[in-house]
Amino acid sequence: MYLGSQLSNKVPVDIFQRHRDTEDWIWKDSGTPAEYRFDKIREGRGKGRTALILSLSGKIKPEALPSNIDESFTVYELTLANMEPNPTYLRQQEDLTRFKDAYQAALRTIARECGLCDAIHLFPAVLAPVAASSCVFLYGSH
Repeated sequence: MYLGSQLSNKVPVDIFQRHRDTEDWIWKDSGTPAEYRFDKIREGRGKGRTALILSLSGKIKPEALPSNIDESFTVYELTLANMEPNPTYLRQQEDLTRFKDAYQAALRTIARECGLCDAIHLFPAVLAPVAASSCVFLYGSH
């Protein structure tokens, strides 16, 4: 994520996934495309206290969050809609593009519902291209 925060969206950058089955960096052109789902999984009692779980390469259970992310926090989750979170789901370049669209839509929803959030506490179980991309989308306009 730090790498992604240092990249700019002013210069095109291609990010690739190293595939475990073939041990290469070439995007696949077959397989089940990833679809994403965004849900509010807990309504918090505190205004502006927000957490976002990214359950993509693995599942993060809300009860596993740090104890300071208590019932005062509204908790959202962005996960896979058409398969269980797993470390091999990111096969096609379009999977990363669809993540970008889903992530940006999720952030817009959080901003609209939260109002003025001091911070969004992010809990990612993601692959490296998603981690880097998620920060390019946030910080890319240096």
